[in-house]
Formats: sequence, structure tokens, C-alpha cells
Amino acid sequence: MDNETIIQVEEKLATILAQIYTHIPWSNIKVNNAHKFFLDRIRASSNTQTFKQYIDVLCIKCNIEMIKLNIEDINYLNENNPLTMKLLRTETLYMCNYALEIVQNNKKGE
Repeated sequence: MDNETIIQVEEKLATILAQIYTHIPWSNIKVNNAHKFFLDRIRASSNTQTFKQYIDVLCIKCNIEMIKLNIEDINYLNENNPLTMKLLRTETLYMCNYALEIVQNNKKGE
């Protein structure tokens, strides 16, 4: 696996996770720490076989009924499924922080 592919997968994965984070219905969820809640859901969902299954499970665990995500990105991540799922399982904290950084940068840009 070349370095460029790893970087592409990390970027696309973090972007999708950021989109999911921003669609969580926080007003319905009573938590003390939103970041820990999200990190725990990312981890808990990572036992799926494919990235497409992972998206479904994560959205259910985050109480998201419907979200529009980039299909090309999802397909790219699913094509690189071994790397994508490895990142979600073994570099969960990094991927969560990467996603939260994107969320924060998007808020600053608004």
C-alpha cells in the first residue's frame, strides 16, 4: 500500500466521520463529553466486515436516521476496505481527532 493511498483514505474517512458527527442529534442525546461519545461509537461500530456496513452501524449508534454522504468517497473507502477498517480499528483516536479537526475548521469557515 503506497503512502498516497493511505493519505487519501485517511482524508476521505475523516471527512465522512466529520459529516456524521455534525449530523448527530445532540439535543436528543444527553452526554457529558460529546467527543468521548463519538469516539466510543466509532470503536463500537468497527467490528463490521465492510465500510458500507460500518456507515450503517455507526449512524444507528449515533441516532442518525438519514444523512447524505459522498457516494464516491464511500465507494473509494470500500474499495480500500482492509486499510479503511484497519484505521478504524487500530487508529481510532487519531481518526476521531482528525474528523473533529475538520468539524472545527468547518465551523470557523462559516
